[in-house]
Amino acid sequence: MSLAEFRAEVRKRRNYHVLWWIPGILLLYPLRALFNLLPHEWFTFEPGAVFGLVAWFAVWLWLGHRQTSVTCPLCGNRAFGPRPFFSTHGLQCAACRRKLFE
Repeated sequence: MSLAEFRAEVRKRRNYHVLWWIPGILLLYPLRALFNLLPHEWFTFEPGAVFGLVAWFAVWLWLGHRQTSVTCPLCGNRAFGPRPFFSTHGLQCAACRRKLFE
């Protein structure tokens, strides 16, 4: 993978992670309705709201993990540490400390 392809992939994954908030808010009501089909006597809380938020949060965590698990095109190791939010300006590889973005 070239450096330009790496930068495009990181930006794409970052945008997916950040933009998950919008469909997450829009999908909350259909998820709530789906989980409310479960028998209510099983729970002491409203299952639709809780399970809907848990499902949304699980996808958000997976997107964050996918975002930070990109390998560096220069050294082949993991490029970023475990931080889900970052700007791409002036980032260095976590392993070789070379600049990946300018």
